Amino acid sequence: MEKINLSSLQPCDVLLCRGEGLFSDMIVLLDGGTYSHAALYAGKIDGKHCIMQATGRGIVCDPIEKIKEETFVDVLRFNKDKHKLGEANYPYKPILEIGQAYVDSHVKYAYDHLIILALLTITRDIPLDSFSKKLLRGILDQAADFIFKQLDKGVVPMVCSEIVYRCYDEADNNKKYQLSISDLTLNKFSKHSQEVKVEGFAIENTMDDLDRDFKKSEERFLEAYYKKKEKENKLKGTFTDMVDSCVSPKDLEDSKELTKIGRLSFN
Repeated sequence: MEKINLSSLQPCDVLLCRGEGLFSDMIVLLDGGTYSHAALYAGKIDGKHCIMQATGRGIVCDPIEKIKEETFVDVLRFNKDKHKLGEANYPYKPILEIGQAYVDSHVKYAYDHLIILALLTITRDIPLDSFSKKLLRGILDQAADFIFKQLDKGVVPMVCSEIVYRCYDEADNNKKYQLSISDLTLNKFSKHSQEVKVEGFAIENTMDDLDRDFKKSEERFLEAYYKKKEKENKLKGTFTDMVDSCVSPKDLEDSKELTKIGRLSFN
């Protein structure tokens, strides 16, 4: 794969990263893709290459060296109907302005690997044996707890790939920068959402205790996630589509508007 130097990066390049450690491995496994993290290249700021990304510190603008320790970082560049960023009708500025607005309000947002793992549990077809159900049930419960605690603090959870998608999606009212995302993402979320009732899941008597507990954990996570969306809509004063909340690194990897141009070299 071609090596891309920092000097060859262009504003709004999407950086997809493969990290190390258990959480990164689980994200890749459940997502079925190559990457565990996503960031947006913001260009040079005060002479330094910078990225916008969702972190445990909120949504921040960091020196690009913050992702230097990733196993590898691939660079994807916008190309939609033969239109490229930087053209007269497709300037970088609107995308970067959306990203900067999120950065400026970063204390209102929170990121945790648990959220994306729980979302992948909901939106991906994962073969579940008894061990997997117990493991993923724990992730769903912890993610729901995290969301509820953050909402009590007035903070809205957001995942790394979601902020990258939103920068493009919200940059133009006519959605000319919008990235195409597989229908599977939203359809799977909607399928689970439709099964939820105010009183809880309609659990059939044929389910064993493990299945019943797993369904309850799904229900609680979905309850937390809908509260998250309600909070965010009030925060922004606008309605945000549920699809943006479900975007994963693999969705960005597969988007037809993003072309992989090479692997980033920090040398």
